Amino acid sequence: AEAEAEEGLVRAVVVAVVRRAVFGAREAAVEARLAAAASLSAAAELAANEHRLARGFFSREALAAARDPASVAPRVEAALDLFATGGERRHSLPPMGRAERRLAHEMAHAYHVATLSLGTEPRRHIDFVRTAATALPP
Repeated sequence: AEAEAEEGLVRAVVVAVVRRAVFGAREAAVEARLAAAASLSAAAELAANEHRLARGFFSREALAAARDPASVAPRVEAALDLFATGGERRHSLPPMGRAERRLAHEMAHAYHVATLSLGTEPRRHIDFVRTAATALPP
């Protein structure tokens, strides 16, 4: 029982690491694969692969911003989820700073959403534009 409790705790830590590395769009699928892993070593290997995948896909700045509790990442992700599953052809985000816009552009890429930066500072914002490939990330 103690070994099972320890393994459960380690899995929870591995899931937390993956959640920080991946913006959350694939979080549920990753968590399910980790839970289904036959052993702790298999779960650790999955987590390491997901972390490497995330580091190759997103810039260091984007990953750092995603770890920041005050980040716009959760709001941008929610907007992308709604946009990808909805019928809008175009959607405007509220004005945001340069680093936040860069993060939004990177996140939109994972959804195959085109982006436009419009306006002038301090009202510069991003518009999402639907493409034929727009969809939720796998």
